[in-house]
Amino acid sequence: MVSVDMTGKKKKILMVHHGAGIGGAPKSMSLIARRLASSNYDVTVLLLKDSSAKRLFEDKNINLVISRVPIYYFYHMSKWVKFWEFHKLFSQMISFIVHLTIIAPYYLIKFKPDILYLNSSVLIDWGLAARALKVKTLQHIRETIASGHLGLRRKLLSYYFKNIPTVVINISQHNEGRILSSSNRPNNFHLVYNYSIAERRNEVPPRKRWDFIYLGGSAEIKGYPLLKSILKENGTGSSIAICGSFNDSSFLDFMSKNRNISYLGEIQDVMSRLSQSKFLLNLFFKPHFSRPIIEAFSSGCIPISTSYQGVEELLTNGVDGYIIPDECLNNPELMKTFLIGVINMDNKTRNEIIENGYMKYLTLFSHKNEDKILKILGDMSDL
Repeated sequence: MVSVDMTGKKKKILMVHHGAGIGGAPKSMSLIARRLASSNYDVTVLLLKDSSAKRLFEDKNINLVISRVPIYYFYHMSKWVKFWEFHKLFSQMISFIVHLTIIAPYYLIKFKPDILYLNSSVLIDWGLAARALKVKTLQHIRETIASGHLGLRRKLLSYYFKNIPTVVINISQHNEGRILSSSNRPNNFHLVYNYSIAERRNEVPPRKRWDFIYLGGSAEIKGYPLLKSILKENGTGSSIAICGSFNDSSFLDFMSKNRNISYLGEIQDVMSRLSQSKFLLNLFFKPHFSRPIIEAFSSGCIPISTSYQGVEELLTNGVDGYIIPDECLNNPELMKTFLIGVINMDNKTRNEIIENGYMKYLTLFSHKNEDKILKILGDMSDL
């Protein structure tokens, strides 16, 4: 991996993240940023929103910059705007033009990176600006792109990703399939799964403090409405740790009065909390490639997930986790019966599922994937 140029200067990488909060995308980028910084790269991280995500990049070897210009991005699955919401579409268009013509060129000229690393598919304004300024670009597609109704969005995005970024990395076959209309992968496309970096496994598993853990906060796309239904109808007497940010005061009050609920807020050290939990509740209802499932595999926690598109690439029902039957989602009694069933699982079955998940982590989702990304970046330096 080339980290210096012919004159001995460090290669400069500008890494741009679009969102807010401590979610899977900034956590994944923070792992790469720290590795690059420790590998003699000159790393600058630019956050387009000021949020708790900045805590992930507190490293003396990383130059952290926060933009104060509002950003409203297009077509992210969790932020999709209906075509009749003209005021929102107008805000998105203005944001796109401002970032394309002013904000992105300003930072690219200021930092003069050898490589621009974009941590999302939504940052096409930055990709276009980098192309105009002849800056090599790696676009890491972290989220599933909404398929749309007429296919126009898919065609436009497919053309963009095939022709504008120097390199594109998809985190799953399902995500890649949302962009490509055939199985023929373009030369600039790479498939590298997200990964987790787990500490050495203990011979004696840690004591489980909670039966369940939920990490999604109040984000609807991450299953907040289903979580509320489960908790309010919870007759299992099970304990649950709730993580993430909530702005619903009535729900915060409900959690504070329930002795079976431990509200932990926004946390960085997810792995230790997962290792202390028997089951992860992964309640997404939109297509997604869930990082918490990977972290659960590596932490001895069994993932329980809804059956959204893409989950089958992560989890095999009954082998390394469980898929909640669709008929349980709108039926509290069936959901209660299902959850009681997994809680009362015998130890032999539980240990087999935990071991299967850990072996899948080692095979598909380990730190070896980080090495693949750094090799791609190194090869870009040679172009």
